[in-house]
Formats: sequence, structure tokens, C-alpha cells
Amino acid sequence: MKSTDIVLKAKEYVEKLYAESVPEYYCYHSIEHTRRVVRIAEEIGTACELNDSELEALLLAAWFHDAGFSIRYLANEPEGAKLAESCLAEWGYPTDKIALIKRLILATELTYKPKTLLEKIIRDADLIHLGQTDFNEINNQLRREWKLVIDKEMSEEAWQKLSLDFQNLHTFNTKYARKKYGPTKRENIEKLKALAEKV
Repeated sequence: MKSTDIVLKAKEYVEKLYAESVPEYYCYHSIEHTRRVVRIAEEIGTACELNDSELEALLLAAWFHDAGFSIRYLANEPEGAKLAESCLAEWGYPTDKIALIKRLILATELTYKPKTLLEKIIRDADLIHLGQTDFNEINNQLRREWKLVIDKEMSEEAWQKLSLDFQNLHTFNTKYARKKYGPTKRENIEKLKALAEKV
């Protein structure tokens, strides 16, 4: 199976999984989020001059990285890794490459410290909205999702503080993301500071 074929197969599988098994009120962890992560992972991976095998693994991990939301909300990453392993093994994908993809999916867990270049790329792709102009819109999607899914409702003041703290603690892992998305990230931080002062 060619590289493009296996990635397309993963795309079709995950899109069908989302349509059938992930509620529409997952407004942050949606199929659109997954598509964005795949797109940005490819952008950063290409800029970092990954070889074809590395890029393929990265894109497969990106497609499956949130597939675990079809099973559970909290601690979804291990479930996504299991789904990837099951599908890729069924499709005849090499065992050593499956192991790499599972590690990349698990690397998207927020408390994990990425070590390899591929881990750093997928982490940057997963949180790229922090450095994009639609940050506020996407950030509010997460707020709505928490309220609907885990009954976590926050005041405007608490939400702005949490968002600002997260932005300040976060740093993009790759030089490419820092250079391209860092300036907008800093603008987003200033906007959050202004909002925090108003509430």
C-alpha cells in the first residue's frame, strides 16, 4: 500500500468515526480540529524536511490523535492509540511503524514533554490555534464543550485567567512554529490581558 493510500484510508476511517460516534456538541474536539492538526502537521513536517516515512507516520498519528474521543472524553489518548493500532494492523501496516504512531498519539497528552522532532511537531500542530488569528473563537469552543460534556462551567473572569495562564505557560516546540505562529500568539496574549482587565 502506497503512503498516500494509507493516509487516505486513515482519513476516511476517522471522518466516518466522527460522523457516527463523536457527538456534534464536541465543538472543540471536532473533525475540523483533526483536519487542522493534519494540515499543520504536514506544513511543519515539510518545513522540517521530514523524509517520506516520517511524514507518513506523522500524518497517520495526526488523523488518529483524537479518535479516542469516540470512546471516552478524559484520558482519550490511549484509546486513540489502540484504535490506530487495531486499524493499521488490520490494513497490514508494519508493526514497528505502528509503535511509532502510537507514541506520537500519546505525545499529544498535555502533561507529556515531547522529546523527538516528530513528537514536537504533532504537539505544535495540536495547539496551533494558540498562534492563529481565530484563537478566541476556538478557545470559546473549548469553553462550550467543557460545559456540555463534563459540566464544567466557568465565569468569564475565571475563563480569561485560565486562558491567559495557559498561553503564558505554553511554548511552541519547533523553530518553525515559533517563527511563523509566535507573533500572533503574542498578539493573542495581549488581547487576553485586555479582556481580563475588563471583567
